[in-house]
Amino acid sequence: MLVTWLVFTSLGLSWFILGFRDLGMFAPAMVLGLTALVWTLAGAVRRSGDPLNPLTVLIAVSLARFGLQALLIWINPTPDVDLYRAMRLTATDWQFGLALALLGTLSVVAGWLLIGNRIPRREKSHLQVSPESRIPAVVTMMLGAVALVFFVARNATLGDVVTQGTFRSTQIQVGTGPLFYLGLLLVPGSIVLSAHLLGRHRSVLFAISPTIFVFACFFVLGGRVRAIVAVLAALLLVWHTRRGSNQRPRAPWKRLVLWVTITLPMLVVLANVGSLYRGGEGLAAFGESIATTDEYLEGAFFVDIGHLHSLAGATKFGPGELHGITFLGVMSWPLSEIIKVPGRSSGVFIIDELVGRAERPYGLHATLMGDAYLNFGIAGVFPICAALGASMRVLHQRFRHGQISTPMYALMYLSALRLFAESIDKWGESLFLILSTYLLFRLSALMFRSPSTRTWSPGLRPKPPSELRGSGSVQNPGSGGTVLLDDPEITF
Repeated sequence: MLVTWLVFTSLGLSWFILGFRDLGMFAPAMVLGLTALVWTLAGAVRRSGDPLNPLTVLIAVSLARFGLQALLIWINPTPDVDLYRAMRLTATDWQFGLALALLGTLSVVAGWLLIGNRIPRREKSHLQVSPESRIPAVVTMMLGAVALVFFVARNATLGDVVTQGTFRSTQIQVGTGPLFYLGLLLVPGSIVLSAHLLGRHRSVLFAISPTIFVFACFFVLGGRVRAIVAVLAALLLVWHTRRGSNQRPRAPWKRLVLWVTITLPMLVVLANVGSLYRGGEGLAAFGESIATTDEYLEGAFFVDIGHLHSLAGATKFGPGELHGITFLGVMSWPLSEIIKVPGRSSGVFIIDELVGRAERPYGLHATLMGDAYLNFGIAGVFPICAALGASMRVLHQRFRHGQISTPMYALMYLSALRLFAESIDKWGESLFLILSTYLLFRLSALMFRSPSTRTWSPGLRPKPPSELRGSGSVQNPGSGGTVLLDDPEITF
């Protein structure tokens, strides 16, 4: 009850600060809000037994993306960042931006808490990985690779794109958008194939190799987050597979610490490589990245990793300035690809109005709360962010009760994080990835599954039929219980 009181009290104070443009309650709001977030983070880990549950990771992302940048601005109020000067950000703007970040993050937490600990109705999940899933997964990857090659070739010279890394500055030709979306089929295909390989107990590096291939394909386009999504999804597959069960086993903390110790430096190096590569360095970026990592880190938390400046920029405008046209354009996808639907990116709007219109439009990641504030005002931030939190808790509960397979869970989990940390602009891309994954499972079931086909569960080693004959059950080492072989809810 205390954490709930802290969350909603902090929410009320944040709303008061933004609604009345009064910073008098800023300090109490920050203290109570940070306490509520840390307490919620610790409680979510303790209750779920999963340090990588969606709420914990979202709070950690929020603290890194907004809180750390706020701390750096507090230490150095006038950092030497050209973008900040161009946006004409003041100390008051930073405080209102941090209040908006707190309001959005706490709204997600409130949505999660309001759902409660409900046990979903148990029903058969058809979204499962079977031994035959590898065939449609490979075909899907091949289709996506061909489409992506055609998309790049229609807009630029393929060799120059790979060697120079300048595709991000290329003017995209009208009519090539469908090829890009078909290229995204690489992502679900690689995730399902990795799940299949993990189910066959292949080595981790070999199992995630399809997603590493996808990372390389999308890396040349310049979008670092899009490129890494498949790899992160595969690592989530590994995490839940190695845990042995999704029925709340003890979290392997030593393994988690090892993962974090290895993964975070790799992500920093990859982010630096991507920044250099798409900035015109091309393949030379791989050789220069190690030497320039320190220089990259000096500015990364101010512009690249940290994005509090986008919220500070959003609060310089009146609430609801865009009158919902961002959500109208995004949520009407794919209809907006066929007919003209009004729409404008919040991130592009912030840059256009504060910095000035460029010849080739570009924008910031406005984040979900920035989008909600600019489109629906302060009143729209809570319901939109709370809906995301509620959806994430339902997703997590259904996964833990075997109603969603691990590949689908990983992809939906990462899509929700992207919507929160980047922008609602990622809605169409996320929706396409989720629907294509669903259709991939359906296609596998229709074309290859027979009544005798069994699916795999984390911690269960697939056995040949000769070992299963004469046995009515097998032991689940992850939960210590017995799983019937004809149980329809054994999912991977």
